[in-house]
Formats: sequence, C-alpha cells, structure tokens
Amino acid sequence: MQKEQFIRELLAAAQESGISEAEVYYYQAESMRALTNQGEIEEYSVNTTGGLSLRGLVDGKMGMSYTEALDKDALVMLIRGVLESPTLTSDQDEQIIFEGSPAYETIAASGNLGTPEARIDRA
Repeated sequence: MQKEQFIRELLAAAQESGISEAEVYYYQAESMRALTNQGEIEEYSVNTTGGLSLRGLVDGKMGMSYTEALDKDALVMLIRGVLESPTLTSDQDEQIIFEGSPAYETIAASGNLGTPEARIDRA
C-alpha cells in the first residue's frame, strides 16, 4: 500500500474508532555501506529503514502505537495499540496534540552557526 493512502485510511479508521484527535509521524532513512580491499569493492549493501507511529486521544488520555509495516494488518494493530495504551498509565495530566502556530520564523541552517552554547541560546 502507498504511504499516503495508508495514512489517509489510518486517520479515517482512527476517527471511526473513537480516537478524538490523531497524528501520524512517518520516518524513512536510506544508507549505503561498501567494503573495499586494495581498491576493489568486496561487499556492499543498500538499506532502507523506516516506520510509522500513530498518536491519539482516547477519553482525554494519549495513546501511541508504532509499526514498520504499511498494510491492513498494521492498520488494525495501530488502532488497537492507541486504544489500549492509555489503560497502561496512571497519568492524570491533560493531554493535547499541538495544532501548530500561525507562523514560524525562518532560521538559516547552513554555514557556521557558532558554538554549541550560542546555538542553544538561539533555540
């Protein structure tokens, strides 16, 4: 299943299951590794890793679930995980999903940004 289609179906299923607010986080990374000996490639590998997490509010408590698969079985497992995980905590604090800010400042992220301390001060 395509990632975008999976996410649309997942969010629709979350809403139908009584999850009042939900958000999806998707991560994918690629890496390549090559071993050489005297200028000759002896071994190489290319890897893609990733996963998807679903967070959602269930009766005012936050639930979360994670998968590396994007199929119908994973969709059901993610919804079940979000519905069940709030029962595993005794946290009584109000939980929210941040809706975002109306605007964000652009920060230059190239070149010399100074010492680690100066970068922390700017954050």
